[in-house]
Amino acid sequence: VRMQRRRLLGVLAALLLIVSAGALPGDTLVESRFIRDADGWTLSGTAGAQPLSVDRSSQRLKGGDDGDVVWYWQAPEKYLGDQRGFFHAVLKYTLGHYMYNAAGGGHDKHPDIILESASQRLTLEARYVYNVTSPFSEYAVPFSGEAFVAYCQAGGNSETCEGAGARCEQDEECCSKQCVGGAARWYNKKTGKPARNAEILKVLGDISALKIRGGIHTMGAERTFLHRPRILEGGAQNRTLATSVTGDTHTVRSTQCSAQRTGGIYINPPGATTQMLRIPLGRPWMHYFTVPNVPEICSDATLTVRAKGDLLGHGKYVGVLGENGETLGKLFVTAGDYEAGPSANACKDGAAECTSVFMSDETINEAEEEDGIVIPRALMTAFAADGVLAFGLYVEAGNLATEVTIMSYAFEFGLGGGFS
Repeated sequence: VRMQRRRLLGVLAALLLIVSAGALPGDTLVESRFIRDADGWTLSGTAGAQPLSVDRSSQRLKGGDDGDVVWYWQAPEKYLGDQRGFFHAVLKYTLGHYMYNAAGGGHDKHPDIILESASQRLTLEARYVYNVTSPFSEYAVPFSGEAFVAYCQAGGNSETCEGAGARCEQDEECCSKQCVGGAARWYNKKTGKPARNAEILKVLGDISALKIRGGIHTMGAERTFLHRPRILEGGAQNRTLATSVTGDTHTVRSTQCSAQRTGGIYINPPGATTQMLRIPLGRPWMHYFTVPNVPEICSDATLTVRAKGDLLGHGKYVGVLGENGETLGKLFVTAGDYEAGPSANACKDGAAECTSVFMSDETINEAEEEDGIVIPRALMTAFAADGVLAFGLYVEAGNLATEVTIMSYAFEFGLGGGFS
């Protein structure tokens, strides 16, 4: 009897551990308060910029310049390294000015936020983020391949739907049935194209620098402050618009999963049509993939999928489901959908000029594309508890992706560690 009670207590403790391991949407993962000092934040791009200082009474980190100088606040060590869990998170902070010349502000070639990974030789830049007409704004920037804000592309207003230029999150909200991402999003610095989720995951896997722009206005002196930068849990889904973050809690994630090394499961059959791989799938379709003999997992896991077919364009994607049918995210949402830079096809500061490179009814069959999502550790621990890992991929009837072929998939996760 005692042995059975001990086993039962052990099972209950394990379940409680799984529940406590996952942060809830709005939970603070890491933050800087500037109560005593700069909390390790430093100045990047120092030529012409003033030294940083701290206003402890208002908990603000202050900086400035006397002309056309671009400089950044650079985040300390606790924001760097393997932070793939940030994929479900939002960078939130308040930026304001004590003094500036509004005539010299605007979107230019310099990014508002920079995310670098030296090991991956990859730099991502968040552009069109700042509201340069306001001296004081709070920003929420999601670590996701989707646009930070979306707009209804066309149409007039009605009692049941929104017209051109109105903010939206789903096509159904718009009279035109087209909710299209704007210009504000992550871009690949080298290619100039919108960043894909797979690229964001690579950088988050080993962040070497995170920088927030402080020098914004190009005419005259400006004095800028940064208040309470933090990373907030955004939820499990791979769709976290900046406008959807309405509040945050003060609970910092206390239970951490430590992994001594990284393991992986790679399913890439050479030519064989196993597990519905390498088979063209016409919409609508849904298939669950099963991986046996999975070890215990106490970390976030990265699911990467390679596919080809009709994937490029507005309204085309592959959805991902957990083993119990829960929505985990969407793949290939932004793959090649928009051009970057000042072209006629680019999404520029509003719906009126926001046009997809590919029309919604145009079938585009390209070479293989790769994309991925991060599955939170609480879900991953539960999914792998029985030694079998299952996930679903689907394209529903309303999806515009007419035919997709899943080529391969891979899981990457921490091994050899435990909750601490």
